[in-house]
Amino acid sequence: PRWASVNIGCFLCIRCGGLHRKMGTHISKVKSLTLDSWPPEAIAFMKEMGNAKVNAIYIPQPSKSPAPPTQSDSEMEHYIRQKYEQRRF
Repeated sequence: PRWASVNIGCFLCIRCGGLHRKMGTHISKVKSLTLDSWPPEAIAFMKEMGNAKVNAIYIPQPSKSPAPPTQSDSEMEHYIRQKYEQRRF
């Protein structure tokens, strides 16, 4: 991954980074790992959280809410919005 949501605390692939950006910065603040500057508190938060911890928070029962097995951006965007914006899982 070359992207991260610094307020959620997870690392993202380029595709999911773009979908997170579409939700708006009030939900997910996306930064490049290499192109953006990172304040020390953002680095500390990423170290504290990480993808496993974030997924345990946002998807406490992963077998009931698996990611869509599709290449469709619209289905993945719907899933990401349910997960982070609507907190359905």
